[in-house]
Amino acid sequence: MIKTISELYQGNILLHPPYLGENTEGIPEELLSILRASNGISETMIHPQSGEKMAVEWIVSPYEIIVSDTAFYRAEYQVEGTVFSSDGAGSFYLLKPNGTVTQLDGIDGMETEKARSLEEFFQQAGACLKNLYCISGTMGVGKTAVCQQLKKELPNSVFLDGDWCWDSSPFQVTEETKAMVLDNITHILNNFIRCSVYDNVIFCWVMHEQAILDAVLNRLETDGCRVRSISLMASEDALRARLTRDVSNGLRTPDVVDRSLARLPMYQALDSVKIDTTGKSIQAVCAEILAL
Repeated sequence: MIKTISELYQGNILLHPPYLGENTEGIPEELLSILRASNGISETMIHPQSGEKMAVEWIVSPYEIIVSDTAFYRAEYQVEGTVFSSDGAGSFYLLKPNGTVTQLDGIDGMETEKARSLEEFFQQAGACLKNLYCISGTMGVGKTAVCQQLKKELPNSVFLDGDWCWDSSPFQVTEETKAMVLDNITHILNNFIRCSVYDNVIFCWVMHEQAILDAVLNRLETDGCRVRSISLMASEDALRARLTRDVSNGLRTPDVVDRSLARLPMYQALDSVKIDTTGKSIQAVCAEILAL
């Protein structure tokens, strides 16, 4: 099975030392045989700065996580089966007693059948047809320009800037408009994901808190997508220079400088790949994103 998984993921996997302990929790033999060869299998990517291979998510969770996740979701939602992986966006995959695989929504506990067997599940996962790029960053860091360039370089691509979903006059931030913009964004992104003509969906928004990023991803139909969360960064001097230039050209109001600089450190806490745009061309930043 590991050879099959490696081929499906084009070798972008990381193996771990085998699990040699007792199977005290009754993990199904189909999963246990994988863990006996490698206690968990990680999907990997090349880090854009160091060029080193890095693990990004579990394709198959290790024994200890399988046991803890299974116990939690059985107790929380009274589901049958063994939780062996997740989609990175709030849903989990269960191997059922009859050998099928279902997807469990981690918020409402709804289950959807995804594959008739574990092997079929991995074939589907390794043959993802869509890429979803979620690009965050403070005002003026270059999100829109980078995404417009990505749209040109990626085949069959479509782009949404979250700010377009509440571009109003006067611009008002209230609980009502915040709920509205989230609904607008996720409705449009889900339509892009469902549309058969698009292979690459590109989305950018400020998203300076993990809760905002999670709120977007948890509402998206990411099954069949590889989700890449990226935060664009810049030095304070570079960001101040860009924003000051925009203010001088009448593109932004003067208060944006302090607001944007205050948010800049917040992106370090996000669960995302950080790409520094300081002194780089738009094409160079895109090249780092495309290397992920």
